[in-house]
Amino acid sequence: MLDAQVLTDIAAAFGPEQKVTAGKWFGKPCLKADGKVFAALWEGGMAFKLTGTAHTKALQVEGARLFDPRGRGHPMKEWVQIPACQSSTWGEFARLAYEYVAHRAQVLKDQVLSDLIQARQMILGAASSLSSAQQDEVFLTLWSVRDMLAHLVGWDYANLEAVRAIREDAKLADTLLVAIGQ
Repeated sequence: MLDAQVLTDIAAAFGPEQKVTAGKWFGKPCLKADGKVFAALWEGGMAFKLTGTAHTKALQVEGARLFDPRGRGHPMKEWVQIPACQSSTWGEFARLAYEYVAHRAQVLKDQVLSDLIQARQMILGAASSLSSAQQDEVFLTLWSVRDMLAHLVGWDYANLEAVRAIREDAKLADTLLVAIGQ
């Protein structure tokens, strides 16, 4: 029976800036990057979320197979399970899985920011095409275009402050974890 110490040892190979954490996934011990699972102990082996050449390479390890957590012939397409007898490869595949998941999370964050910027540019473009009188005309019984833009700017500042607070809380949490030796 594999225990969570294996995951602790693998997690220790990552630096503190990578923020690899241990957790549970389907009730099994796992490793997460930014809250996303990238490796998990599973019935005599470890499963890794991989793509591309890393996925192909993992399937070439003797005894490796597509990960089918329910055992009903419906494997998870990005996941490969490598048996414990090949545990010497786990560190390498944990690193590759981490890079895939961490990169993917950053790509998603970047896409959300890009979409928000594009939407804001469209709003500002549409508003700037209106005359000053049109921008001041009240519609929806309460608000003018100028009022709505001012409201959006206010929310932008409130959101920036919220992000700063979250980042400061994260820095504080990291500092506390280092101080207590975690």
